[in-house]
Amino acid sequence: MHAVPLNVRIPEPGILAIRWSDGSERWYGLDELRADCPCAPCQPSTEKPRMGRTAFHSIALRGLEEVGNYALKLEFTDGHSTGIYTFERLRAAGHPPGAVPPPDLLPRFEV
Repeated sequence: MHAVPLNVRIPEPGILAIRWSDGSERWYGLDELRADCPCAPCQPSTEKPRMGRTAFHSIALRGLEEVGNYALKLEFTDGHSTGIYTFERLRAAGHPPGAVPPPDLLPRFEV
């Protein structure tokens, strides 16, 4: 059985914290989640590259709802609400509590 969220909270501005059924807790930068939105319009293409975290530095959540028993749907203050974040995707991402790096400290990869 996969881990499921037991508790979702905002421990500080810009951070989403999820306590999972396996006892772990992961923290997520809201700017990170918004920049990595899995919905089709947000996917990068040759005409439209993915926007980085800094584009969403002051983003907050307006709403959150569970989708079935497999995902969370997040509504951001910029009006975006079409991303469905599966528990599996969220579980694989995130940071230890208190360890969400600021956008300028994330690794940069260039090709």
